[in-house]
Amino acid sequence: MAKGGARAQGPGRGQKALGRLSLPAQLGSLPAVMELVQAAADRAGLGEREAREVLLAAEEAAVNIISHAYPQSKGELRLTCRLPAPGLLELVFSDQGLPFNPLAHAEPEPAAGLAGRRIGGLGLRLIKRSVDLAVYCRQGGRNVLTLRKEKGKRQRP
Repeated sequence: MAKGGARAQGPGRGQKALGRLSLPAQLGSLPAVMELVQAAADRAGLGEREAREVLLAAEEAAVNIISHAYPQSKGELRLTCRLPAPGLLELVFSDQGLPFNPLAHAEPEPAAGLAGRRIGGLGLRLIKRSVDLAVYCRQGGRNVLTLRKEKGKRQRP
């Protein structure tokens, strides 16, 4: 059993699995998520800046699941880290919470004054800006958010 009550699981779908967790969707699970992502970033050979960016995106994705997926009940957060190709890290977050596509929502304008801005949304902007690819789908009753970060690829502005 992995840290934080998580169940470690084996590889999947023909890609090199770097690790898998199945955790309660609660803030106490966040350290285990971050530990796995850091280890996966290291194994993928990401540079320091790239690793920080993918860690930021992973933290935001996990906190969104923890905070919003299960408003009326307890639930589970799953994370799979894979290496589809050398230097390419893929994180797959999933939950059985309320259907929600984070990528379909308009990004708030960070320069807009705080007084006139609605609460929330900046974390989604951080996710989109911190990874090279973000894809959402609803599959088998689960929200599935896939994030990819490639070693040496220039970051978007």
